[in-house]
Amino acid sequence: MWPPALYDVVWRVQDWHYVAEGGANVVVGYIGPPVWPFVDTQGTGASLALRIPKSLPEGPRNTIAPSTPPADVFIDQVLTHVLPRESLPVLRRISLTGAVRRFVQELAAQIEQARPAKRRACSHINLAAPYMWAMRDYSQTTASGSLMVEIKPKCGFLPRLPETAYPCKRHYSRYKMHRVYKALTKHNTYPTYADFEQWYDPLDLFSGDPDRIRRAVHALCDDWARGEGNLHVMVHGTRASRQDVEKHIPWLREDAVVGIAERVLTTLLLPHNLHLLAQIAMQQQRLDPLDIEGLDQLWQHVRDKSLLDADESSFPRISLLDYQYAAKGCAKSVSTNDRAMQPIVAAYLLSATLKDLSLFIPIQSESIYTASLYVTDLDAKPAPKLRAHVKTDRLVALSFSHWLSANSPACTST
Repeated sequence: MWPPALYDVVWRVQDWHYVAEGGANVVVGYIGPPVWPFVDTQGTGASLALRIPKSLPEGPRNTIAPSTPPADVFIDQVLTHVLPRESLPVLRRISLTGAVRRFVQELAAQIEQARPAKRRACSHINLAAPYMWAMRDYSQTTASGSLMVEIKPKCGFLPRLPETAYPCKRHYSRYKMHRVYKALTKHNTYPTYADFEQWYDPLDLFSGDPDRIRRAVHALCDDWARGEGNLHVMVHGTRASRQDVEKHIPWLREDAVVGIAERVLTTLLLPHNLHLLAQIAMQQQRLDPLDIEGLDQLWQHVRDKSLLDADESSFPRISLLDYQYAAKGCAKSVSTNDRAMQPIVAAYLLSATLKDLSLFIPIQSESIYTASLYVTDLDAKPAPKLRAHVKTDRLVALSFSHWLSANSPACTST
């Protein structure tokens, strides 16, 4: 199986380039000579990427992140009980010792200026991390003239809230409410309801309805054309703009937005990919029956304080076994009076991982072809994240409620 265990290989800084990063890891891709084991020369021709842990934004440069299962263990022993194994990445753990650590130190210095300024300001590669991981570089494609599209689909269901301070949460997707909040507070813009209706909605993408999925894909591609949103196009391992794609990809020169949208749609509507989308949304909802608002209400009932006021030591330590119980659906009968709270918190955090995953979609010049989705960005979330989730939930819901009362057709027509 590729990638293999990587022992006694020669690591050269010049063979790697910056690809992307999230909250927990920096990803670099292999661009050196096409040799085994860095390239799957005996099979697909795929190349390697390295996931290198980052320091915590609020911590010192080389602090260790809160205890969560290692990424490879989390995938192999938890997420395989939630999503099909064939859709998940294979990760190979690499210990950061000796020559490997020196390589990472040199690599960190080399790629620093390629990182976004906002990321550089709040985090660094964690030079004290015990290991990194090798995996397939999904930003690279192996077929000539093909592209890779990345989508961050986000939360694909509406919460079932018997009691809520914000009824809008029952009717509007979390993503669209959050987009209104960011427009008002961070971008200093005021979206109209007509704007709002045209935005990408995860509920459409996960609906299983071809017309709604089409609407979601075209909204994502329209955002990409404007240089924003949750869809990115990768050309030779690098994110590309509409202008880049139309300049360098011959079969997309006339209209990259329409061409990419139609091929992404064709791929998503394949039966096995529709099934995967349905699985993701179903598992997100199964693991999060309370919503963060309900979880906070439960926490207050059990602990006599809000999650907002919880200190670091009061959060339950979620074990690998807790995650496995949640993934297998073994926590259904756990009493909400259980002061440990591990099973409920573990399930919520596992759902949070699924809400933050990425889908990689290979697209080709041919109008008819078969392709599968790849699921990545599957980091375990630390329990202290709950505090930030409650804060964001309240800010978003309150801001959106005020905006909606002033902008929805039902309100403005009276």
